[in-house]
Amino acid sequence: RRPPRSTLFPYTTLFRSEESLQINPNLAETYYELGITYGELGRFEEGLGSLQKARELNPNHFDTILQLGKFNSILGNYQEAVENLNKLLKIAPDNNAVGFLFGKSLVELNQFQKALPHLEKAVKHEPNSFEAQFYLGITLNRLDRMTDAIAPLQKAIQIEPGSFLTFKIGRASCRERV
Repeated sequence: RRPPRSTLFPYTTLFRSEESLQINPNLAETYYELGITYGELGRFEEGLGSLQKARELNPNHFDTILQLGKFNSILGNYQEAVENLNKLLKIAPDNNAVGFLFGKSLVELNQFQKALPHLEKAVKHEPNSFEAQFYLGITLNRLDRMTDAIAPLQKAIQIEPGSFLTFKIGRASCRERV
């Protein structure tokens, strides 16, 4: 994990990366760093373009493929995220970050049965992850396993009671009772 940086750091990195690419436009590492920096600035579409270029130059770089999966998921390109992450799961089946993003993207594609083992594994590995608990609960609910869905959804509410998604869980549960 990176140490905290000043708010100017991403802009400095952008400048340095763009300068480096003018000198040598074939550096996959520079495109990777540029993509990550765009992501830190919330500019995911630009970051996606840089990461795609990094992958063209170095097609097997694990972290680049992982970030492509993450950025595609953030941008709602779930099919692309699944394709990228599936490649990584073949290389590193026990990588929890890859498994969770893969499962989350499958949920967004309504592929709940396929998502279930990945989300169960994510919750087992990180029981205090709001997102893992939330997506597991939603998946179980959509698979008509409502009784099993209660515990992860309650845990999600316990972890982040003020979350917008927690509000949606509460609202949905009130509607079902009426």
